[in-house]
Amino acid sequence: MSHKIALIILSLTLTLQASIFDYSSIKDANNAYSDGNYSESSRLFGSVATKNNEARFDYGVSLYREGEYNSSIEQLEKIPLDSKLKDDALYNMGNTYAKMSDLKSAKHSYEEALKIVDDDMLKEKIEHNLEQVNRALKKQEKQKQKSDKEEEEERDKKSEQNDQDKENSAGDQEEQKEQNADKEQNKDGRQDNKDEQQSNNDKESKESKEQSNKESKDDQKNPKDGSDKQDLTQDDLSDALEKRYNKMLDSRGVKTMMIPLKSVEGADYDEQKPW
Repeated sequence: MSHKIALIILSLTLTLQASIFDYSSIKDANNAYSDGNYSESSRLFGSVATKNNEARFDYGVSLYREGEYNSSIEQLEKIPLDSKLKDDALYNMGNTYAKMSDLKSAKHSYEEALKIVDDDMLKEKIEHNLEQVNRALKKQEKQKQKSDKEEEEERDKKSEQNDQDKENSAGDQEEQKEQNADKEQNKDGRQDNKDEQQSNNDKESKESKEQSNKESKDDQKNPKDGSDKQDLTQDDLSDALEKRYNKMLDSRGVKTMMIPLKSVEGADYDEQKPW
């Protein structure tokens, strides 16, 4: 019997000591929080957060002040729905989400808090913050619509530019083809002219050669007598001499008539006696 009494006394002593320790930690944590030493207050509140909802709530708020937003939300979410601190926990969760720029989650937390809040002052704060979040969401939606519209216009502009570039490229290719065709045609024309000129030259050369061959054959068939030429030359000379001597006689006053005679072949010519 005395042994059982001793165990009970020891258990009560340990519980009392633990309570005294928790109380001391919570007190120190509150002092650190008041002094703005949030890392210390978070450490101390964290050491007793599993003991009760009040300690866990304070731990979550201290983490928020420290800037540890994800850890803060994790602790505040653990506050049970039937706790009198649940509306305050949801309000602080909304503030934390807003700090993280997660406006949709912030809106949800504020709306859930309004369903269970029973404090008028806290309700007013929640409603004010919810209104601010809704305005920010509308502004975001307008900016998104504007951005989407600008992106769509930019896509349309790029698509139009691409179509124009393709059209220009096709036009350039067609123009290049036409230019190449013209060059090829001119080249063919020049070659045709060259071939035609060469053909004409060959034809003229052939005709000239044929004419020359024909004349050569005619000469062979009808050889010319050189004596005709010689006689013609002598006749021409006699006529010239006759005219000269007639003029000379006229100048001397001699009236006579000359009868030309054929020169004797091989005879010497005498100007005083041409006959």
